[in-house]
Amino acid sequence: QGHLRSSTMSSNNDSSAKKRQRIGLLTNDQAPLAPLLPPPQLDAIVKQFLQDDIPSHFDVGGYVVGNEVQQAELLMKSPGVLAGLPFFQAVFDACGECSVQWENSAVEGHSFDDASGSNKIKLGTVTG
Repeated sequence: QGHLRSSTMSSNNDSSAKKRQRIGLLTNDQAPLAPLLPPPQLDAIVKQFLQDDIPSHFDVGGYVVGNEVQQAELLMKSPGVLAGLPFFQAVFDACGECSVQWENSAVEGHSFDDASGSNKIKLGTVTG
């Protein structure tokens, strides 16, 4: 089983030669189509997501939480299909000192028909 955890990729041909590090535990079984998204394109998309959400470079969430390390759970609270794991992972990778610990049940494309407000299904934990 491949992991995106702590794997570093760099290109000697890239003039910027920056390293990319994944700190989450998203397995190939959980997001089998993730390799179809080239890392530079995924990075560009995520940068745009963050720019759209924080155009003034003022991090409201950081202001509320402060400098303390916090944890948050990603919960499925209504029936549906889980989609977007590589994007979720990339957003928190871009935030720096954040990590995502995925539950085994968090599989891209999996249908959670029994999820509800009274039956919340934990998909992962973000720490940072």
